[in-house]
Amino acid sequence: MKLRGIGVLTAALLVAGCLGNGARERSLAGLDLSNMELVRDLGEGLSGDDRAAFSTYVLIHAPSSPSFCGERLFARDGREPLTVGEAIDLTRLREFEIRLARAEEAKPLTPVQLARRQVRFTDDQRGMVSDQQTLLFAKYGAAARQTPEWAALERRKAEYERQLAEMRAKDPPGA
Repeated sequence: MKLRGIGVLTAALLVAGCLGNGARERSLAGLDLSNMELVRDLGEGLSGDDRAAFSTYVLIHAPSSPSFCGERLFARDGREPLTVGEAIDLTRLREFEIRLARAEEAKPLTPVQLARRQVRFTDDQRGMVSDQQTLLFAKYGAAARQTPEWAALERRKAEYERQLAEMRAKDPPGA
């Protein structure tokens, strides 16, 4: 379902990009996208939806933007957008993917997913206890095993291991 939605959107964007709008065909090479007058002038030659997507590209996805999101946009073939139209299309695709990911995250987790998340959390907690023991050992050497802190960490680790065994017995791997 997700892939089909992306495929339909990609096809629609490709068709829209081929309609021959002069502003969409403008090369991005050499454009100073930090110049808001230039961006406004380019936007005036675009439809309302294209203008909004181009503004999003300039403000969020263009590497020269002060509010750059940190992830460059690339076409499926691995190259960056060469024209305003490609920037618009890739921005729409990225924004669609973001909305789709947010919708997936918003779905309630199944009981199995919740249980597995709890196993990962408990295993992470056990790992942090082991890390604390490693720090104690680095500080005190073999004498660390004789400290009250070590004993407390051993009790916590044993409790996490007991909880993990109990959880895994209820949900064996691969179930």
